[in-house]
This record gives sequence, C-alpha cells and structure tokens, in this order.
Amino acid sequence: MTAGSEELTPNTRSRSAKQNWVVRHWRGEEPLVVAFWRNTVILAAIWPFLLLQFYSVINPFEHSLRAGSLAGFLIRLSRYCLWAWAIVGVFRSANQHRSRGGFPLWADVARLIVITGVLGAALQLYFGEWATFKELAAIGVGLDPVPRVTVTTIRDGTAIWLQGPLGEGSAKEVEAALDKNTQVETVVLSSPGGRLMEAEKIATRVRQRYLNTVVRGSCLSACTYILLAGHHRSAADTAKIGFHQPSFPGMTNLSQPFLTRQLTKYYQTEGLPASFIYRVAATPSDDMWYPTHDELRRARVLNAADEPSR
Repeated sequence: MTAGSEELTPNTRSRSAKQNWVVRHWRGEEPLVVAFWRNTVILAAIWPFLLLQFYSVINPFEHSLRAGSLAGFLIRLSRYCLWAWAIVGVFRSANQHRSRGGFPLWADVARLIVITGVLGAALQLYFGEWATFKELAAIGVGLDPVPRVTVTTIRDGTAIWLQGPLGEGSAKEVEAALDKNTQVETVVLSSPGGRLMEAEKIATRVRQRYLNTVVRGSCLSACTYILLAGHHRSAADTAKIGFHQPSFPGMTNLSQPFLTRQLTKYYQTEGLPASFIYRVAATPSDDMWYPTHDELRRARVLNAADEPSR
C-alpha cells in the first residue's frame, strides 16, 4: 500500500458498488442477468407503467390541463431516458459477458432482444408517441394548438355566448366572464368541441350557478359536457348537436378505451339512457353522430322546447 492511498476493504467495495449501480449498469459492469432482468425488464419496463397508473389515479393536476399535460410529457420523457439507459447497459454487459466466463449464446440472445426492443420503440415513437409528445409539450408550455373559446356578453348582460373551440385556458375565460357579470342566466353555445377537461370545468361552473344552456349553430363533442350541465337545455330549431368518441394526437388502440370510458362515465352521471351512451361510444372519433331533436329530448339531452333561429 503506497502513501496516501486508501485500502479498499470488502465492505468498502460493496458500499461503492451499491452507490454506483447506475454507473455500473451504464458501463456494462453489471452481470448480464442483473442488467437484463432487474435493470431492464423490472425497472425500465414495469416501473414507468406503474408510475403512469399511479399518476392517473391520484393525478395532482386533475384541475389544470396545462400542468397535467406538462407532467404527462415529463413522465413519458423519463420513460424513454430510462429505457435508453437500460438497453445501453444490457448491450455493453453482453459484450463483456464472455470475458466474465458467461455462456456466449445468452449474450447473443440479449443483443437480439435489445435490438428488437429498440426497433419497436422507434416505431411506436414514430407512429404515435411523437404526436402525443408534441401535443402535451405544446399544452404544457401554454401553446395549445386548439384555440381558446371566445366569450361575448349578450342580451343586456343576462347571457354569455361561447364561440369556437375549447382550448386550454377556456375555462378561465368563462369563469372571468361569469364573475364579472353576476346577472348571467344563460350560456349560449356555438362550439366544435375541444379539450374535455376545459369543458368539464366550464360545466361545473354552469351547474354551480344553476344556469340555462342554449345551442346556436352547433355544439359538438366536448361542448356537449357544457350543454348537459344546464338547468333548462334547449337549442335553435336548426342547431346540430354531435357526439363521438374522444380523441388525442398519437392515441393508440390501447388508450382509446380508457378515454371512452371516461366519456361514457360522464354521460352516465348526467343520466343519459344506456342505449344513447352506447351509440356515442360506438361512433369513431373521426366521425360524428347527430341525433335528431326528438332523440335528444327523449334522452333528456334537451329538456326545453326548440327556439326559433335568428
């Protein structure tokens, strides 16, 4: 032992290994079985999935579309970073497996699995996940590609008119208009839909204020959340009210049922008949179902007489 050097005892080596297992994996110094099963299959594959599930249950940003989108973006980004760390470590460990006395075949199998996984992740990113990444990032930084609704005070201050899409921040616009005009009794709707979370927040405010809702022109998709929140719900005789499955850029066949269940649960809470909800859930997101006004009244979507178009 030379002067100034520190003797590495077995305990010191063990402690150092535990402290630097992240670096050890990255360098390929972990045994192949540990690098593959513990650090890749269990940690890099199962943990992000559990994290997403846990987030969806306790979502601390359930009342903020912007914050929730940013959190969703960061979770997905961390998953890809963790996956990159895991597969690099496995590949490097496989390259050193033979020199450590391991069976060469297992190293080849590990490399093949890693290459297949990389190709699969690249295809997933290209054909769907990338669109989700961009959409979540845009919403998270306040650049939602869906515009905010335009709120206009009409009928001598007794009504507000919501025109246009329901982008991030639309609920704040509506809340500000309602706070400013306390005499508002009716919300007039002319919207092609938009973000479900924004529509649900507006619907909550309409319900709390015991306001009436009226459709002028059209009320589609997420806009129907607001319509159903009204005390008296009516429409112009030429108005169109449309329903379909929810959509989001990059949405896959696995995530579609989850979003559709959220939609149908809301309609069930509003008391719509099961047959009506089934028809909504069966309408693809790229299509639109326009029930007749008689069908809407039978389903209690509308509970007041049609108004003449002006």
